[in-house]
Amino acid sequence: MGPPLSRVDRGIDPHAQYFVAFQVSDPEISENVLKVQKKIMSRPVTTIRNIKSGHDFQQTFLPVEQLHVTLYILNHLKDEDVETAKTLLRIVRDKVKDEFVKNPLDVRFKGIHHWGDKVLFAKIDGKEDLERVKKLSELIKTELKKAGFHPDGLRNYTPHMTFAMMRRAKKMYRKIKTFPKELWVKDKFQNFGQQRLNGFDLLEARLNNKTKYYVKVAEYKFNN
Repeated sequence: MGPPLSRVDRGIDPHAQYFVAFQVSDPEISENVLKVQKKIMSRPVTTIRNIKSGHDFQQTFLPVEQLHVTLYILNHLKDEDVETAKTLLRIVRDKVKDEFVKNPLDVRFKGIHHWGDKVLFAKIDGKEDLERVKKLSELIKTELKKAGFHPDGLRNYTPHMTFAMMRRAKKMYRKIKTFPKELWVKDKFQNFGQQRLNGFDLLEARLNNKTKYYVKVAEYKFNN
């Protein structure tokens, strides 16, 4: 089944209005995600009645403009809670920025995994890279919990990059709940590329019409 996913990545929590993440915008990664998505669409489906090809799963794909790695989920917040969260995240940034400036992290994404066959995502490659991202996620969690913010309830969360979710295709999802493995298993060792981790953002779970990415409430760059 794979590691547990955040509620934002599972696409099932309407109250998760805010979350902390870093954007994955490297052109090579975007290109490779598009290639995998196109290959999925081109493959025949033999295991589901009335579905002939992966083209029917096109609506499940996350646009490359929205690729990200979730670090923490904040549920419905009042305005004053948002301001508190912004202050605490600034404290986190100040604690870790020197480390990431002196020892930059290029997060490598390699291999496709799934969550219950309902979500497809790229794994972070390399134990050291993954541990540094997890450490950042845990620090954010620790600081926010001090002020009474609660995590999304998932333990042992493993950061990753989602690129397809069955729930995005609402009409199809009423009848089909999972991705056929025959659509993606040939690409299970796909090397997507790497993303320099320059900081993280507090995001609102709605899209910016201009950027097509989530609305950035606050940015926390390591070199500031």
